[in-house]
Amino acid sequence: VNDRKNKLRNSNLKNYLKTINFLKKKKYNLFLFSDNLKLERFCNNNGIKFFDINNPVNKTIQIFIFKVCDIYIGSYSGMGHFTDLFKTKSIYVDEVFYNSFIFNKNSYVLPKKIWFNNKILKYKNILSNNLDNIFVDKDIKSKKIKLINVSENELFQVTKKILSRKEKTIKVNKRFKLPIMINYLPTTYYKLNSKLFY
Repeated sequence: VNDRKNKLRNSNLKNYLKTINFLKKKKYNLFLFSDNLKLERFCNNNGIKFFDINNPVNKTIQIFIFKVCDIYIGSYSGMGHFTDLFKTKSIYVDEVFYNSFIFNKNSYVLPKKIWFNNKILKYKNILSNNLDNIFVDKDIKSKKIKLINVSENELFQVTKKILSRKEKTIKVNKRFKLPIMINYLPTTYYKLNSKLFY
């Protein structure tokens, strides 16, 4: 979540803490798979079972966890695509590939916000400013933008609503001509950021 070569795709682990504590209180077992051993300490301090994926056995365990888990919270890249195969209930956090197709219909997307021309860019203006597919860090510099992570409260509120089975996605693409990924936007996130959609 926070150790990718291209930093634009990273999340801030501190923004997960409120959600982590909520899930622990609800008696969920939490798992994190990574080849970054520095994350093991974070996991140990927060009641998360850490799996080092440098161990081939742990990669097999990871696939199994994707199949049986109640919810996946993380990035829609790499091993996260196993959620497509198993239709795992998922929250894809801090997404920046705004015009990517999502193949898991049982998912919700929380996109990063874009700081552009001294303000947060409205989602409807992402396409017209050619910012729908930002892939590498140099894109941020060349396009003179900053990316803003999903907040701790946004992730917590969406997770809580999804687990209560009251969350829905809002289908907004046709109405607002927004990037494809926004079709999987949870209503809770939309309400928290409604000014960015008009």
